[in-house]
Amino acid sequence: MLNGDFMQVQKRDGSIENFQDDKIKRAIALAMSRTDVKDEYLKDTVVSFVKNHIGTGELPHVDEVHELVEDGLMDAKAFSVAREYITYRDKHMPDIFRPRTAYKPFEYPHLASYVDAIQQSYWIVSEFNFSSDIQDFKAVLLPHEKEAVKRSMLAISQVEVAVKTFWGKIGDRMSKPEIQEVGASFSESECFSDDTEVLTEDGWKYFKDLDKTEEVAQYNMETGEVSFVKPSGYIKRYHEGKMHLYQSRGTDICVTPRHEILAMHPQKDYYEKRKSEDGLWCRNYRYPTSGYKTGAKAFTDVDRLLIAVQSSDCLLGETPSEEGKGRRDFSFNLSKQRKVERLTEILNATGIDYYKHQGGGGLTTIIGKLPKDVESASNIKCFGFINLSEAGSGYCEKFFEELMYWGASCNIGQGSYTYYNTNEAAVDKIMALGTLGGFNVDKGMKLTGEQSMTTQGPDDCYAVSIRKSDKTVYPKRVDIDYSGFVYCVTVPDSNIVTRRNKRVAISGNCRHSRAYSHLLELLGLNKEFEKVLEVPAIKKRVEYAQKALAKSKSDSNQDYLESVLLFTLFIENVSLFSQFLIISTMNKEKSVLKGMSNVIAATSLEEQLHNNFGCAIVNEIRKEHPEWFTEELELHVQDMVMEAFEAESSIVEWIFEEGELSYLSKDSVIEYIKNRFNMGLLQAGFKEVFEVDEGLLEKTLWFDLQNNSTMHTDFFSNKPVNYTKFSQSFDSNDLF
Repeated sequence: MLNGDFMQVQKRDGSIENFQDDKIKRAIALAMSRTDVKDEYLKDTVVSFVKNHIGTGELPHVDEVHELVEDGLMDAKAFSVAREYITYRDKHMPDIFRPRTAYKPFEYPHLASYVDAIQQSYWIVSEFNFSSDIQDFKAVLLPHEKEAVKRSMLAISQVEVAVKTFWGKIGDRMSKPEIQEVGASFSESECFSDDTEVLTEDGWKYFKDLDKTEEVAQYNMETGEVSFVKPSGYIKRYHEGKMHLYQSRGTDICVTPRHEILAMHPQKDYYEKRKSEDGLWCRNYRYPTSGYKTGAKAFTDVDRLLIAVQSSDCLLGETPSEEGKGRRDFSFNLSKQRKVERLTEILNATGIDYYKHQGGGGLTTIIGKLPKDVESASNIKCFGFINLSEAGSGYCEKFFEELMYWGASCNIGQGSYTYYNTNEAAVDKIMALGTLGGFNVDKGMKLTGEQSMTTQGPDDCYAVSIRKSDKTVYPKRVDIDYSGFVYCVTVPDSNIVTRRNKRVAISGNCRHSRAYSHLLELLGLNKEFEKVLEVPAIKKRVEYAQKALAKSKSDSNQDYLESVLLFTLFIENVSLFSQFLIISTMNKEKSVLKGMSNVIAATSLEEQLHNNFGCAIVNEIRKEHPEWFTEELELHVQDMVMEAFEAESSIVEWIFEEGELSYLSKDSVIEYIKNRFNMGLLQAGFKEVFEVDEGLLEKTLWFDLQNNSTMHTDFFSNKPVNYTKFSQSFDSNDLF
């Protein structure tokens, strides 16, 4: 805004600052320094050019000023300086797709605010009581109302498989920490410190070392079962702030404050999900350290022999000669009679030929050779012959029963023993097997040879405490400062087996949304959910959603923009809201389904936040790449909107197939959908598509007012009723 010699400029973040000649002069001087041009008057000439070309009363944008500087340099025939200025400016222009490793300063601080926004709505399903909803559904609702609720729930649950992974991966394409944190928050990713490992079918791996081909160990908190599964999502984000540390002799857990932990009250016999920040759990609460895995692998006498061979009592070698190639010779020197008897019994059971000799000093020597089909010597010494994906809890029980005879000091009265081994890989495998078989395997404390009190010689060794227990107590929580990356994965059972500093703990993963799946179970609709993809209306929704995500994996940033835009407009802005409206209207008109309505109130808030963030991203890209927003894109978006509208209208028809509600017509819901499409298009900078009937729309106005009231009035002062949603990740290939 030019007023005499005084001018103001609007910056990219919307703020206003005074025009400063010196900034332009420094930039021109820097550009000149990279050329052969020597012109002491050029800087003043260009500044005058800029001022003369900004109209009185205008408020120029900073990018307009930059363009005028370029024009001024060209007008002064300083072409090489202009080229250097343009090159430098291009490198420093805002680019939402350009990676940035430095945490701060934020380039998009207004986007970072969505982290605080979404965290205000965090909650978990265990905080809800749905008993009255079950009674309402079974005894109060009329048959056609029950059908409308049932179909709305099925439609919601089917859509909700979509949301988490899309936002969780946005930071892979827009590598700005402020955007990565928002995406992580939207995908409900509370995480572990970067020195935490997760159990895979190949053993323990740091989260940061996962290559996305592994299966990881998940834990079912209802059954106690441990199983291996391919994660549906991977989270890596930067975290600066507090972390919660639970640390004692047998515990080492370090998580973000809202991470879900499993807690068993001292007077209860089942686990509940809690946020770490909800309390100082101390020793009144327990958490699981192991579970029980189903597995087909049988524990054989050969397994028993290999456990004995693995011990320090045995020397094992491979014959290198051609004649005896592949032969594995073992030699035991045993001083304890119980071991002699144990080994003799095992060898007789396997049918392996052996030589036994009573030597001096009370030592018994037993020599033999292993079958050719057993593992190599190095693999035996680290228990490499055991495949974790095949071993079940029964196998693990027998493994530890045998292990007790070799390299362990026992304390049978306490039901525990300490096992000694110099091989760290062997210790890691023992800890993994304990996790699969209901054992608490502690720490693997490293001792020097002098401390070990074993016959293993001067080598350092690990002392591993083993006891038959699948849980232990929390130590007192400590808040620590943390600055670095945090990690997690998403699995169907929502709990994973982790280890930090060789101490095992089972904890929640990226918050797995379970409210709607839980409601489906309570209402007895699980079997119907399995068949929901057979519904033609749902198939239509799947088809348009797949098209919306078709370009999400493209290498082109312009294609990725399209996926963000369509995902925001369709999945976040529209797909759930007709079902939300139907159930909420029942609550409003009949005072039923109170728990479900509270879930929907909070879900609506989050979906609206997701939509707002997506539109904000689109509008940032519009400012940086206006050339991408062509008439062709406008027409393509309109065509996709019409296809999505047809699918969503079909779902409303299906929901009301058994009859409309006396207090909510099908036409009112469809008009509401039209308006949602229009509002989303306008918010993203596109033209409206539909004409709406204001009379019909007025009947649903209360629902938008309710949502907006939650968004703008109570957002930071009153936490909405907590909820979680049924989720499973998807991409354009395996959606739904």
